[in-house]
Amino acid sequence: MIIEGELAPDGVVTTIEAGRIDLRAPGMPLVLFFYREAGSPASTDLVRDFDDQRYEFDAVGVRVVGVGVDGPERTRSFAASCGLRYPLADDGERELCRAFGVLETADNRPRSATFLIDVDGVVRRVFTGIPPFGHALDVVDDARDFWG
Repeated sequence: MIIEGELAPDGVVTTIEAGRIDLRAPGMPLVLFFYREAGSPASTDLVRDFDDQRYEFDAVGVRVVGVGVDGPERTRSFAASCGLRYPLADDGERELCRAFGVLETADNRPRSATFLIDVDGVVRRVFTGIPPFGHALDVVDDARDFWG
């Protein structure tokens, strides 16, 4: 797994809206979080928790992107059903999951994890074993500590 202080993997995240983010030069601080399965209760709670803190992330100048592996159509439907105001990305090939070291071999799904990445592509904080509620507020607090 990627650890704090390392460069993010070399690559691009493409959101379901076709936005592209270079992980090593994201243009602004980035919260990249992985969720287990679109539509599952825990993943639904997690993505909504980040959405509830969207204005706080905006105030600090941090972009939020959630990553799942359920295919573009299911990811798009999941985002719409949750009313998300930030983008999701689909990693159906699991390249990002492997690069960040979050892919579970038992079920070929990512474990829930969050990475706080600065404008130079350095991973500043890694969260694992995250609860579906309250986690986004912890991430906002760390983002404020780093960027204001």
